[in-house]
Amino acid sequence: MNNQEVTILRIDAVVAITGLPKPTIYRLVKSGKFPKPHKLAERCSGWKSIHIRHWLNNLQQVEG
Repeated sequence: MNNQEVTILRIDAVVAITGLPKPTIYRLVKSGKFPKPHKLAERCSGWKSIHIRHWLNNLQQVEG
């Protein structure tokens, strides 16, 4: 089991980590090619850091 801490990332953190602009992230979510955010409050969503790390790892394996 992975011992890395799971945190909730807001959109600005996901942009910084992935290097993707916000519209691209939301377009990829809509097309099913990026993890869906979790609803945190009525107008607040976030991604589990483990899901973003997994997506990045899979992307690197495809490109590598």
